Amino acid sequence: MPSISKAPYGSWVSPITADHVVAGGISFRQIAVDETSVYWVESRPEENGRYAIVRYTLATGETADILPSEFSARTLVYEYGGASIAAEEGIVYFSNYSPTAAHNDQRLFKLEPNKSPTPITSTSGMRYADGVIDKKRNRLICIREDHTTTARYPITTITAIDETGEHVLISGHDFYASPALNPEGTQLAWISWDFPHMPWDHTELWVADIDENGSLHNQRNISYDFRDTPDPIRSGAAFSQPRWSPDGTLYFAVDRAPASYPDRDDWWSLYRFTNNQIELVSSGAPEHVEFSDALWSLGLSTYTFLSETELIAAYNEQGTWKLASIDTGTKTFTPLPITLTANRTEESVTDFTELHAIDGKLVFTAGSHAFPSAIALFDPATQKTTVLKYTQPVTTFESLLPYTSRPIPITFPTGEDGLAEAHAFYYPPTNPAYNGADGEKPPLLIKAHGGPTAATVPVRSLDIQYFTSRGFAVADINYRGSTGFGRKYRLSLYRNWGIYDRDDCINAALYLANSPDPKMTIDINRVVTRGGSAGGYLTLVLATFSSGICRAGASYYGISNLQTLIEDTHKFEAEYPWLLVAPPTTHVKEYQMRSPIDNIPLLDTPMIFFQGLQDKVVPPAQSEKMFNQLKANGKPVAMLTFADEQHGFRIAANIKRALEAELYFYSQILGFKPADPLQPVPIENWPPAAVQI
Repeated sequence: MPSISKAPYGSWVSPITADHVVAGGISFRQIAVDETSVYWVESRPEENGRYAIVRYTLATGETADILPSEFSARTLVYEYGGASIAAEEGIVYFSNYSPTAAHNDQRLFKLEPNKSPTPITSTSGMRYADGVIDKKRNRLICIREDHTTTARYPITTITAIDETGEHVLISGHDFYASPALNPEGTQLAWISWDFPHMPWDHTELWVADIDENGSLHNQRNISYDFRDTPDPIRSGAAFSQPRWSPDGTLYFAVDRAPASYPDRDDWWSLYRFTNNQIELVSSGAPEHVEFSDALWSLGLSTYTFLSETELIAAYNEQGTWKLASIDTGTKTFTPLPITLTANRTEESVTDFTELHAIDGKLVFTAGSHAFPSAIALFDPATQKTTVLKYTQPVTTFESLLPYTSRPIPITFPTGEDGLAEAHAFYYPPTNPAYNGADGEKPPLLIKAHGGPTAATVPVRSLDIQYFTSRGFAVADINYRGSTGFGRKYRLSLYRNWGIYDRDDCINAALYLANSPDPKMTIDINRVVTRGGSAGGYLTLVLATFSSGICRAGASYYGISNLQTLIEDTHKFEAEYPWLLVAPPTTHVKEYQMRSPIDNIPLLDTPMIFFQGLQDKVVPPAQSEKMFNQLKANGKPVAMLTFADEQHGFRIAANIKRALEAELYFYSQILGFKPADPLQPVPIENWPPAAVQI
């Protein structure tokens, strides 16, 4: 057994390098299936952020890239994209976004076996996503976003595309998602929503008949309405994921229950519409679980049908995703404990996404505590799970397992009165070669997820392990407003953005600092925080309004000015701040009070900013103005910009540079010497006078 050294937290030698983080930055964006093959979209930082299409042939077990390198299967619909491919009989339709400007046109292409992709749309300024193939009429039905209009925002429709052109089927609402054809091709279901709502607070479920000419008629809204609840901003119901079963029954998820199912109210449960009645399908499941997720990107798929009588569904229980089989006749609910195996190591899956059925089998993306994300195939007949691909080679991640910190779920009191609860996953410092110096407690890195209506799940995250293996403790916070803990918890952040989430991060740090468990105790005087987008905003809020509890912050494309966010941001989130804060026309002071840029005198926390210059969601001007004002005010501040990045970094060199710069910044502020040979970052107003580090 190797000897254990004592060294200051943060200075430990770790084999988990920034290059490992970049290699692990490969991610699986979407799965599609046809009769014989599984297809998935794979983002690759090492290829300048290109989105490749990979095919797995069920009969032969062969895996191959099928998209030429000059193409990239990525859509920018709603800016966050998703659902960029559709497949049928070996033919793949994809929305193109190539790293080379010549092909960066968002056209739809048709990719046939052994042929070059051919465009099937030509209009510049159109974007397409969430396609479903209408075999009966030889056409593709999809969400189309029209950026050629002179209106303030692009016009969104559900459009059919065939050899004669593009034909709008449905229009009039601000947003659409999830078009779904029934097996006979005679009915179409979809969801829609309008400003100021978001798809996780209020949507409508629609169905229409399709005539022989392919036109829609007899459109009907089959959603039930809860707008008469006392709180107007939290009223409504979020319908999600309409699906047709093999026998032609319409299923869906919704987070408000009809009066006949009061115990399921406020939780995304599975229902079906049959005989003009809404019937609960997931009645055998535990009460407080969620069968859907927030629709931040199109193509959400948390359930599928293996047969007419068996439905497979993923469900979120207290932040961890699990899998179950539901008999559609008896509604018998049977948990499916899925594990992944690599040589002699076995891990339970704690995150399931992209569920699809093929040939009586289930394919999905899987995440676990210690294994990287995987595309996996589960055979119910043999109960065997086969990994089609990991984001990292098995030999690589197995060698890093001893350095992998395992998450500990915590629930802690929060709020001014301490009567509310919030949730987090705590990752202790983990390195078999080191202990901390005598009498030293580890610094705490608070990780703030984006959204803010998103969530963190307990899966292997190399950016977390990068820090824990060097001696940091990490708290990954599911603050109030996060998804996975019911509708009331999710929407509790409405009107309270920058308040509840801030308080929850502070109270998580205090809870850990006062923990009687020595494995969970942290140094409350060395708390740092990092986050991107809305998580970047929370990082800036903590740096500005946390009464000095935060010693340093790293903001990745974070929001600093809530008012200019409304003026500059894209359509999807244009009125989201109305819900999170208040209508801006009547509450200007409220926006100023919660905007870090308007409260610079309160910001004494050293900050480092990371910003893509092509960002349309959080424009670069926000980070630049924040940096310049902190610099002018004599505060320690640094900033790195990346000319070729948008909202979220996708290019390997940039991801690596940012991560190493972040560690360097913390080492300077917290006063430890990192073991890594890091490229210095210019820090304005540092070191302070008479202080040399």
